[in-house]
Amino acid sequence: MSVQALFYTIFAHFKIEKNYALLNPMNIKQKKYCELFLLFVHNNYSRLDLSIQEIAESLNLAPAYLSQVIKKEIGVPPVQYLKDHRLQQARIVLKTSEKTVYEVAEEVGYSNVDSFSRAFKNKFGVSPTIFRSERKI
Repeated sequence: MSVQALFYTIFAHFKIEKNYALLNPMNIKQKKYCELFLLFVHNNYSRLDLSIQEIAESLNLAPAYLSQVIKKEIGVPPVQYLKDHRLQQARIVLKTSEKTVYEVAEEVGYSNVDSFSRAFKNKFGVSPTIFRSERKI
């Protein structure tokens, strides 16, 4: 196979897979923004005042652009990712500690235990209290 034929074969593969990252520097930049977003969220999710506006500013991006990139790369808007991450962390704390539901809510970035409990139940189908009691069985 000639070098030119090999090039076209490789190019066709990437085109079929819709993986243009090697050919399009914008995709590489967007993936980097996504990585930085994830790192920021994972390091700061417990802050009550954390906002997408703040995250976007820390990356020198417009909030709308950050939202577009995150939704494209992760599949959910940044606000939803932050909420889901907080709730996943809450599950871990509920499984591994004896903290009250109020303490867990506060630890994962909720200022209101009722909104935390509602969000938890909507996500996992049971309240935090029931989740904890089921884990002890």
